[in-house]
Amino acid sequence: MALTDLQTGLIALGAAGIAGVLVYNKWQERKHRRHAEKVFGRDHADVLIDGAPERREPVLGDAGDAAVEAAAAPAAAEPALPVPEFDLADAKTETVVAVTLSEPLPGGELVRRIAPLFEPAHKPVRWYVLDESARTWQELTPQCALRAGELRAVLQLADRSGALDAAEFDAFMQGLKQIADRFLAVVDYPVRSELLQRATALDEFCASVDVVIGVNVVSGSTAFAGTKLRGLLEAAGMKLAGDGAFHMCDDAGATQFTLANIEPELFDADGLKNLSTQGLTLALDLPRVAQGPQVFDRMIAVAQQIVQALHGSLVDDNRNVLNEASLSLIRKQIAEFQGRMIAYGIMPGSVVAARLFS
Repeated sequence: MALTDLQTGLIALGAAGIAGVLVYNKWQERKHRRHAEKVFGRDHADVLIDGAPERREPVLGDAGDAAVEAAAAPAAAEPALPVPEFDLADAKTETVVAVTLSEPLPGGELVRRIAPLFEPAHKPVRWYVLDESARTWQELTPQCALRAGELRAVLQLADRSGALDAAEFDAFMQGLKQIADRFLAVVDYPVRSELLQRATALDEFCASVDVVIGVNVVSGSTAFAGTKLRGLLEAAGMKLAGDGAFHMCDDAGATQFTLANIEPELFDADGLKNLSTQGLTLALDLPRVAQGPQVFDRMIAVAQQIVQALHGSLVDDNRNVLNEASLSLIRKQIAEFQGRMIAYGIMPGSVVAARLFS
């Protein structure tokens, strides 16, 4: 449909009106901008465009400037202290696993919660906690009052039941994973193949030196009376223990050698009054005593006292009489075995030896 002259004129008039409004608005915008620039100026920096200038407070003198700057500066964060070296494990016989909890927990409560997790592993596991104030490691016990955050687990690789095996390793790993899950802990997991190889090699060496030296004192025609025997042994410094044997101990209370009934019946305080026996066995657990040859000499001295007092004989397990030549050979073998332990890095009679040979 063609437009009439009237319609065309109205459209042109409308377009002119719109253009006029736009021109007017633009003129008003320029007018207000010039007025704002006269009032506020542009001598200072625009913080949105140029960035915030350095703030300076009105102070008197340079010393005041330095003081204000020091006060305005944010406090430097204290550097985190490095975790002190952990040296409470034996590198040959144990492995150490680092465990870091996301939030420290009371040590006594923590050890009661984690100890059951490692019972399936069978091998002994000791736990240590970092004392943040003293910067030292302490063994984690149910009585520990420290808040535990940084921990070390110490796993023993062998004992008299054998080497750490694959099933025991997996049980230990499962315990570590449960700690990681329950306490949001970071755990430095050990390498399976390397650890099992170390455990096997350690167990093979321990088996080669795991020797108990035993001698017997047997009666002649008359059995040994329990009352006489007890008086003789107590005079020699031996004490009856709960395991049914007499023990000779050092100054620290550690057993050096034992004396037991050669017959199945165990010794006890009441039973000794009516007991009689055909013989006694004296035993020295070689890896668990220091200075084995000297301890052996002391054991033989007690045996010979019994021989003389009760008219018995000193014999080996085959009932062959032990003379000085035989005793000298045994003494030499003891020195050889303990020398091998020392060369391997395990001191006979040490805490490490006591853990391994138990």
